[in-house]
Amino acid sequence: NKFSRVLVGADDTVYTRSEEPPAAAGFKVLFFGSFLPLHGADVIIKAAKILENEADIEFILVGEGDTHDEAVKLSCELGARNVRFSPATTFSGIAKHIAACHVCLGIFGTTEKAARVIPNKAYQALACGRALLTADTPAIREVLTDRENVLLCRAGDPESLAESILELKRDPELRHHIASTGYELFKNNLTPEKIVEPMLEALGIRP
Repeated sequence: NKFSRVLVGADDTVYTRSEEPPAAAGFKVLFFGSFLPLHGADVIIKAAKILENEADIEFILVGEGDTHDEAVKLSCELGARNVRFSPATTFSGIAKHIAACHVCLGIFGTTEKAARVIPNKAYQALACGRALLTADTPAIREVLTDRENVLLCRAGDPESLAESILELKRDPELRHHIASTGYELFKNNLTPEKIVEPMLEALGIRP
């Protein structure tokens, strides 16, 4: 009873809503992060390989970290021609990557930590008005609802991830619904001002 949870949220002066790029630009699926084991970069690359015959789907993986080199090696071993790696960048650089994509990926690992966290990238995708696709975990369900403001797939399962990506690509109505309601959830509940309200109340200093 001496703890007050404060969600991560996202800086809404950096991560702002933008229109989805036109279909003519291809269908871009974005992952960004520090390549921690909980991210499941290997799951993403294996899903990309499954979808390699979908000529207009491109996977962009931005960042560096613990499993980055392993991910690059796996991509080469599988011959995943639809995967492109991009170096780590600034917060504003990430926002530009999000603006250029159709779907933002969350985390897909099967570690204990993966089950109990909602990563920064989830909030940032919501803030930018992009459809978020991530693993179904107890943590994510504390804030988000499957097929309402997020699309959930099975953790550690490349086939489930690939199927979910295809569904978002082939059903723009669902994709736009998830993106729109996710953005509204962010604006109403997850901005920096909103996420500190429980802490302020607990401290008795709410204006």
